[in-house]
Amino acid sequence: MNKAGFLMLVALLSTTLVSTLHPVHAAPTSTATAPSVSAAPLQFAGQTFVHRWSKDNQNEFTPPEQTDLSAWHEMVTINVYPTVHDGEQLAQLSNAVLANYQQAGKIVRVNSIPATATKPAEHLIVAILGAPGVLETVFARALLVDGTGIFIVYSRRSYDNAENSQNAALETGQWLQAHGEATEKQLMSWSGYPTLTTLKALPQSL
Repeated sequence: MNKAGFLMLVALLSTTLVSTLHPVHAAPTSTATAPSVSAAPLQFAGQTFVHRWSKDNQNEFTPPEQTDLSAWHEMVTINVYPTVHDGEQLAQLSNAVLANYQQAGKIVRVNSIPATATKPAEHLIVAILGAPGVLETVFARALLVDGTGIFIVYSRRSYDNAENSQNAALETGQWLQAHGEATEKQLMSWSGYPTLTTLKALPQSL
């Protein structure tokens, strides 16, 4: 989507529909988590993300300074789906995730990159999720890695504040205008994600 397309989101975010959205991000219960010393940090879009939490094939990373997992602003989440092994199953998974996002928020954009002779198909979902006081923009990429389906999700949260009850909507719209297109390209071209073996070895939360 180009900047003109993202500009339309400012009007969408100003409607009363925002207050009906519900968060679907599965955050850990702890509010402050130290980075895992055994896990190498990720580098995405020129920024460092350190491991914070893993459980049931879901792995979460935030910037070093964003230690409070109840009030983070940026996160990379990598979900592994051990039962997904081919393009048809990945497409079915992507449709299921899309349906969940449709129920929980607003879809900004969807796209699929067809398979080639050397690379399986990939899928992209961009959505806005949230609840009163917070909006979460998600860029979700579905792909096969070593024959296993994964979703890589870059999320960015904006919050209302005491001075401006519409701050989350305004900030999200402005950020999407300035960075939405570039973020999509960075996510879809990113090859620096951890291997499945590395993800499996991450410390697990109880």
